Amino acid sequence: VSWISLLGWETLTAVIAAYAVLALLATAWHVPPTKAWMLVCLLGVATAALLLGRLGHATIVSVQRFVTWTFGLLTLAVLPWLVIRTHWSAVLATHSGSWLAVFGGIGIVAASTGISWTNLSADYSRYLPRREPGAAIVGWTTLGSVVPATVLIIVGILLSSTVKGLAASTDPIGAIGAVLPSWLAIPYLLAAIGGLLAQLVMGLYSSGLNLLALGVRLRRSRTVVIDGAVILLAGAFVMVVQGDFFGFLVSFVQLLACGIATWAAVFVVDMAMRRGYDRGSLESSGLIPTNHSSHLVGDGVRLPALIAWLAGTVVGLLFTASPLFTGPLAVGIFAESSLGYLLGCTVSASLYAVLGRHLHRQREIAQPVGVTRQDEAVKVA
Repeated sequence: VSWISLLGWETLTAVIAAYAVLALLATAWHVPPTKAWMLVCLLGVATAALLLGRLGHATIVSVQRFVTWTFGLLTLAVLPWLVIRTHWSAVLATHSGSWLAVFGGIGIVAASTGISWTNLSADYSRYLPRREPGAAIVGWTTLGSVVPATVLIIVGILLSSTVKGLAASTDPIGAIGAVLPSWLAIPYLLAAIGGLLAQLVMGLYSSGLNLLALGVRLRRSRTVVIDGAVILLAGAFVMVVQGDFFGFLVSFVQLLACGIATWAAVFVVDMAMRRGYDRGSLESSGLIPTNHSSHLVGDGVRLPALIAWLAGTVVGLLFTASPLFTGPLAVGIFAESSLGYLLGCTVSASLYAVLGRHLHRQREIAQPVGVTRQDEAVKVA
């Protein structure tokens, strides 16, 4: 599920970048947005990402830092231009949405931001110094995510009064670029393309780590090629065949949340029931104490957690309604609220709290009071 999520985000990022390249060509050289040019732009983005994806982590961080400052400053320059052109009469005359629509919007935003990246946090936090406080990592990450997203969402709402049909546009980047003057649109689109490529490269990096975790022993250059092929095929489907970017985006994040959010629920409950983790067991494949072997399936799979995760995922899918998939039980409030994955979270957390209780009682009996799992790891070493 984690690898599939990365492939999906890589595809979405590549599609947005291809639309940005297409908008840049249209603004600078009046290139028509035909399907042929869409494929050319997508191929160019995928090729650039594959070449950059072979770089190491330190290089990726350096590039990301430069792109973040450049794109961030240009965004701050563009936002006032967009806000000034807001048709305030149209905004103020808009009727309030229903509470189901509000919850649906919140659910999609949550699924596409924090939830969908939960499984990837360790790919980057592992490079931070050990002395870094956990509260600072969580706090600054949350602040750095919430503030820009909130500002951009508000500007997007205001922009919808200027760009008609923005929410249903097959080319959202081109629609926004058309509002800006060429002297501002060209540098902004260039910075956007650079930022999207950097994000795409980070996705390729995490994807390689996911394949390693799955036991696929391939070099980074080969894992990048696999992802590149998927990006081209899926991106061509979204841009040329389906032509519904927002429908694909909403469906992807909703279905993905059914698997990722339920995993996070099991993880949080497991953390709440433990006094600590055996670092040696986490760093070694299948190194689990023998007195807990009755709860394992295969190489280090805990059956209570697996059952709870699968049950919550199935429940979430049954109650999820999206443009590309609708579960048989997604009726009534679940047909409009986009909150099926929250119901799945509740099921996974509750079920694991019950099924995992016996497992953790055994662990407490086997582990004397005052002895942490880290102490046991030291003794074993």
